[in-house]
Amino acid sequence: MNIINIDSSENVFFPLEKKLFDDPDVIYHGTGSGFISKIEKDGWKINDLPYDVDDFVKVEKYYDEIGFRGFSNRGWANFSFVYTNGTIHRNTLPSFTSNYWTARNYSANTMGEAIRNLIIAIDDYILFATMKEEQDKLKKKLLEMEPQKFCSEFLYENKEYQHGLTNFMLRYRIPHEDLCVEYFKKVKKQKLEKMLNRLNDSEYLSSNVSEFIKIKNKYKKYLNSYPVVYVVKTNKHNEDLSSPMNKELGINIPVHFDILPKEILTRIDFPNGIDRFMPFGNTPFVCEWNIQEINEYVSADRDGFLNRWDDKKCGEQFLQNFLSKNSPYSSNS
Repeated sequence: MNIINIDSSENVFFPLEKKLFDDPDVIYHGTGSGFISKIEKDGWKINDLPYDVDDFVKVEKYYDEIGFRGFSNRGWANFSFVYTNGTIHRNTLPSFTSNYWTARNYSANTMGEAIRNLIIAIDDYILFATMKEEQDKLKKKLLEMEPQKFCSEFLYENKEYQHGLTNFMLRYRIPHEDLCVEYFKKVKKQKLEKMLNRLNDSEYLSSNVSEFIKIKNKYKKYLNSYPVVYVVKTNKHNEDLSSPMNKELGINIPVHFDILPKEILTRIDFPNGIDRFMPFGNTPFVCEWNIQEINEYVSADRDGFLNRWDDKKCGEQFLQNFLSKNSPYSSNS
């Protein structure tokens, strides 16, 4: 396996030779350096998770017990999918792409989506446990929440609640659950009392914080990792993965087979991080053999090119260096 170091965060040139770029059997996977040892030892296996699902279940349970939903649309909101109709999801498929830049962009999320959101959720809860004002706001919100909405938000996946609702409708011959006002009031009162008792119990919140810190420490090695892209050559992938359209659009596709360490051609390290760049649509691929085409595109639509960057300043920096006669960019810089 070759290792390529790319020190410049705005270097978006394809770092390999053209024959690999054109090879339909070459695919890419973006990740963080914290996963290197596991990947290079085991490769990618179906349902081989790099984290313990029980950690997610525990965090979600503690959130639900007090009706907390975090401080943003990240964290808890992005991993509460582990439940569906009361069933815990423990299955997963590794994702790959035939587009290098998609993998490069994904590698910016060095902890992976699940672990990142777990850490955010834990940090939110720890902060919440110290903020009396936020706790009082949550109590007020829960008290004022309309009973049916309350039940829908906090009990939707609860089998006991669903069974009770069905029996209530049958007993009183109620044709639609929206009309079960008394049932919603009764259930909210019972659930809310438990929530408020826990919110008023500082020892309960503190014990959860201690548990969350233990969970967070299990994933410490991922916190300070840097972006990595793996280049893999395999003939096992499906047509969707290798299709020209998916390469053009930069789609990440789950694979239904294992990929072995021996199938890894190259690991590309970005020790100084990356600036995200999305060369999709009519933007030419940023490859050394496309330099004339890139120049023509930039001359015709400079703003369009800069809009492909998360941060336009990084795009400006790239253009300044790229158009310079003394460009610092090469396949290994």
